Amino acid sequence: MVPASGLASKTYTLHHVGHLAHSSKNMKAVKFMTLSLLVLCSVVANGQEELQGVFSNEAEGFKVLTLMVHNSGKAYVHGGVAGVIGEWSYDKSSSILTFDFFDPGSGKHASLVFMFDPQNRSYTLKKDNAETRSDSFSILRHITDSIPDELIEAFEKYPEELERLRHQIEARERQEREYQEKVERERPDYEMIRESIIEDPRIIISEKFHSRDNT
Repeated sequence: MVPASGLASKTYTLHHVGHLAHSSKNMKAVKFMTLSLLVLCSVVANGQEELQGVFSNEAEGFKVLTLMVHNSGKAYVHGGVAGVIGEWSYDKSSSILTFDFFDPGSGKHASLVFMFDPQNRSYTLKKDNAETRSDSFSILRHITDSIPDELIEAFEKYPEELERLRHQIEARERQEREYQEKVERERPDYEMIRESIIEDPRIIISEKFHSRDNT
């Protein structure tokens, strides 16, 4: 006859082994899921790598056009003497990369569309986002995979800079509206002064004219 303490010990031991076996199965499942996820991420990353890097038509002066695509989802387009940072997205079914950016000149969002050629690893700028341009200046060939560090830092600061730029534009537009509203309010006074001068130009040198608050 086995002592009660021995039964308790055996029962615990069997239960513990069963728990370890269950945990081992879970660990294998977790490892399998993790490995599958890593493989999937690797496939996705490899599918995107060819899209990334520096692409340019290698022209000079105002004809230069350069596209820099980063794995952060940010991109940079430089044309002529100016450049702009934005965000890119890619439609594999149509081989279209869309570059969305904020145009500080108009204060609105805009976009450029590029057709990607995987065989030559090049981009072609599409004219008016519909027709692919065929001239050599619109074809951007792969130059390097390395994007300058200072540009990568600018990508990281892009959301903050975009918000600051929007605030500046909103403030400028508000000032312009306030100025136009002021002009409209004072227009009757200006018209009255103009008519007075037309009727009697000598009023310009009169003390009464120069003492007016509306001049």
